[in-house]
Amino acid sequence: MNTERDFHARSAKAYEVELLVAPSRSGTLNVQDQPRPLVLPEQGWLLLGQTVDHVVGCRDGSPARIIAADPRWFALHKLWMSDKPKQNPLKHTKDRKQGIALLSVVAEAMLRITLDAAFQAQLPTELGLYFEDGKPQGRFVGLIPYKKASD
Repeated sequence: MNTERDFHARSAKAYEVELLVAPSRSGTLNVQDQPRPLVLPEQGWLLLGQTVDHVVGCRDGSPARIIAADPRWFALHKLWMSDKPKQNPLKHTKDRKQGIALLSVVAEAMLRITLDAAFQAQLPTELGLYFEDGKPQGRFVGLIPYKKASD
């Protein structure tokens, strides 16, 4: 536990984790919880869209259920984080690459999840900037096969 940042935990092997929560979920937490998650409005973006709920096989052959945030929202969140000045500069490139890679996977392999105008219309301004061609922040456009609503 990091005593200066009570939402930050570090394992004995120095693996670091920041515990974050959306404002809409903060009321479900116990005030005694340690470490104490940091409430950030942008964490609410990860609760939107279609969750991915899938069973995968483990190395030993046993099943494991994965429930994850909508990959489109997660990818745009990563791209948004890559531009945050307060973000650790060492994470900027990693977050950008991960966001682009995930959007590519959505466009190429997750056919139930679309990157169309209807999805774009749902985006808050902060994330919508990453979805518009020609804007300084819209760097991933053109790097992935974008699926238009008319396709």
